[in-house]
Amino acid sequence: MTTKAMLALVLLGLGPVALADDSNLLQNGDFSSGLAHWDGDGRSLATTTNALAPGNGMGVELRAEWTKVIQNFDAKRGDYTVSITYSLTPGTTFTADEKDYRKVPKKLGFDALQEFRVKKGEWAIIITDRKRFVHCAIKPPEAGNGEQTIAGDFKLGYDGDDQTFCLAFPQGNGVVTILNIALTAKRVRSP
Repeated sequence: MTTKAMLALVLLGLGPVALADDSNLLQNGDFSSGLAHWDGDGRSLATTTNALAPGNGMGVELRAEWTKVIQNFDAKRGDYTVSITYSLTPGTTFTADEKDYRKVPKKLGFDALQEFRVKKGEWAIIITDRKRFVHCAIKPPEAGNGEQTIAGDFKLGYDGDDQTFCLAFPQGNGVVTILNIALTAKRVRSP
């Protein structure tokens, strides 16, 4: 039986957020070591077409299928904050076809997870141990608005020694430049 919990994520438009690397559960969240510890469709900014600027970060070129960047990490049951600093290249667009936003886990290769959908133009964050998961949708501002930071809190209702953090993007055209991803514990519960 699949257990599903909704990720209660309050998105805030903030300036750049500096978080200590030692508190980030995700390794190399500032991309200071290139793409080390990150898997999926992300590319070095030096090799990404139309990335906004060279330097630390990861470019995700949108294409005719969902794209994702993932990292495995360990987490205990508790309260967490996720923060993502990113920018969109001018003219970035996401598919307008409603059917492209259905059955998101299957489109990302998470076939064992219960299906969910996001609204047109939204991205998805999924945290899963391949059986249970939490997820939320992110509605980015229009392309060309410069560097943006979104942040929010969520509750992980189960312990997991092998979680996967997944940031996923629908079909589209353009580049999402990720400058920082941080996942930090606010309060961890003892078993």
